[in-house]
Formats: sequence, structure tokens, C-alpha cells
Amino acid sequence: MKTNIVSDRVLSTPEASVIHHKGGNNPPQVLPAGKFGFLGNADTIRPNHVIELQLVIPQHPTDGLVTKVITINGDRDITEVGGEGTNGSRTFTQKVLVRGGRDGVYTLAEDNSLMTVSVTEYGFLKVTVYTVIAQEGNFFLAQQCTHQVQGYRMVDGGIKFPAVVERAGRHMAWHQLNSFGKDMLEGKANKLPSISTYVEPIDTSISGLSDNEVRVTGYSIRRNNGVGVNKKGLSVSLHWSKISQQAEIDPCPRFLMIGEKVLVTKMGPPRRGSTTNHEALDILLIEREADNLMGTELEVQLVLG
Repeated sequence: MKTNIVSDRVLSTPEASVIHHKGGNNPPQVLPAGKFGFLGNADTIRPNHVIELQLVIPQHPTDGLVTKVITINGDRDITEVGGEGTNGSRTFTQKVLVRGGRDGVYTLAEDNSLMTVSVTEYGFLKVTVYTVIAQEGNFFLAQQCTHQVQGYRMVDGGIKFPAVVERAGRHMAWHQLNSFGKDMLEGKANKLPSISTYVEPIDTSISGLSDNEVRVTGYSIRRNNGVGVNKKGLSVSLHWSKISQQAEIDPCPRFLMIGEKVLVTKMGPPRRGSTTNHEALDILLIEREADNLMGTELEVQLVLG
């Protein structure tokens, strides 16, 4: 029987404690595990303000799990981040600079995040991004699982993650991640399933779509935008600012989740330089299977400088 994931070796992901340190004599605020955390707004966070994002990772992983912390640039090149050891853990830090302009205060996707790549000794790999985003002057800590893929043993003894190398379905090829994962699994190819068991996933993204409905095939929390496909198979650019605001008691960002279906009541031509066929001008949520993002086993801390 062919399969794409070794079911009994899937990486577990217990939820995290997310702590927002306000500084001074203020006690740290514990945010809901796996959810967005509100950090403040333009009244308290101004341009040139530094927000310190920290990840705390156990120094001695169990069950053969290895986790590395990375950053990526606009070309998705991967740079591993060095950590400092404290009390049996490693602490990784990213200083996020708040910027200002005609559109208010914001952070840049190139330096607003830290990412983790975790892999089991049996080749199951997971990527999680922790990021500081701004929407209409409000700042949030967010986390998102972007990849959960299986590595396979090639005929020549090499390693390959076909889901991130071969552009299929909703996954966009990321050759740098394939190389990074191979390095993390060096010497463990014999524990991975054979490539002969891999099955090319069936693209079901347009199935069941009606007129004006779009399936979200990709969304980047750190960049605040994404892409979807309509029933004709045409690509649609999706930006957070076009999502209709839902009633919220507390500040909450607007975002989309990969795989969910949305109603696009108005579309326009793509922006200059875009590779999509259309741009969504009004987005209504019609399916939301979860109101939070996936949790993680890592502790996240934010320090406002």
C-alpha cells in the first residue's frame, strides 16, 4: 500500500505557552496557546520601536526529534540562527524593527519572523513560523504551520521531500527546504520510507466550488497575503485588507487559512508584477474550520524594547 506519510511516526505538536513581557514591574501576560496575541497599537508602539521575538527550545530533544531555527529572505534562502544556552534550553532572538510611513506603522516580512524546522528521525518534517504583524496600527504575535511533509529514501540512497520539490496541488516548490531537510537527516536515509511508496497527491482545490467561491491554496501570515483558485482554475490574489471585518470584542487580525473556502464578491485585474489572474477586492469568510492556528511545542516570548 502506497502512502505519503508514515502514520505512526508523525511529529506530535503539543500546544505552547505564549508570553508577552511588557517590561518594568508589569507581570508577563500569558496569551492563549496557539492563538494570536495582541501586543499593542500605534498609540504605544511607534516607528523605530524594537520588538524582541524569542524562541526557547529544549536543549535535549526526545524521541529523535531535531529542531533548528531559521530565517528566510525574499528568495526563500534559508539562514540558520544561532542560539544561546540557558538552563538546559537554547534561546533564539530576532529583533523586529517597527517602521513608519504614509500607511502608518508596520513590520517588514524580511525581518519580522523566526521559523522552526523540526524533523523526526523517520523523516517527517514540520515548519512553523512565529511572526509579528501589523494591521491598521494594531500589532499581533502570530504562529502558523506552513509545511508538514514526509521525506523519502531514493534508489541511490539519497533523501528527497517530494511535496516541497515538485510543484503539486497547493504546495509551491521550495528547493532550499528540501536541501535543508536532507542535511538534518544526514545518515538516517535507511529509516525513511522508500520513494516507491510515494503517491502524487490529487489536486481537489476546485472541487465543490460555486460561482464567486475561491479555495485558499496558500497564505503567508508573515506577509499578510495569500493566493487561491476559483472554479475555473484561475488564480486569485488574496490580501488581508480585503477580508470583511468580523465582530470581535478584542483586537483580532484578519487572516485566511490554507484549504478554507471564501466568497469573493468582487474581483479586479492583478496588481502590477503579480503572477495571479485576478485580485480579490472583497472577501467573505464562509468556512472556518478553526478559529486558531496550529500550536507548537516551543515556548514563545516577546519583549517590547
